[in-house]
Amino acid sequence: MIRKLRRFVVVPVVLGLLATAPAVYGGLRWTGMDPGLTVNGHAINVHLEWPEEHTCSIRGPMQVAFGVPASADLGEIEESSGEFDCDRDGVLDVQLTTQSSVVEYNKKHDAVLVAARVKALARFPVRVLVYRDGEHVKTCRGVSNHVVKCPPVKLEQ
Repeated sequence: MIRKLRRFVVVPVVLGLLATAPAVYGGLRWTGMDPGLTVNGHAINVHLEWPEEHTCSIRGPMQVAFGVPASADLGEIEESSGEFDCDRDGVLDVQLTTQSSVVEYNKKHDAVLVAARVKALARFPVRVLVYRDGEHVKTCRGVSNHVVKCPPVKLEQ
């Protein structure tokens, strides 16, 4: 009888903990930067996100690489920058920027590849959100100081 009671209590508790885990991860306050590029008339924007409390450990520009088809018609890269108040004294004391590059590849499919890296003194989660013409199409996850690669983003839907 006690074993059945234990199962009756333990199983819902474990399921409840599993159900709340994404909310805890998602409950972090995220901040970010968003460089972009126009490829064959489509606006491709990348939003780099990290937990807000790690902003002051970021070092150097955040790197974003766009892999585009060799025959692509490209627009200008739109870099992103921002100032952040690390010690919350009202003074903006950290300037962060992105540094983007374009790499051509010889593939027949019409897609863009995105890879990003956030260099930092600490290890923390990083999200790379990719938008095509203002619509969110991919979310890729990784950690700081490592390259986060996203699957190809098709230019045509």
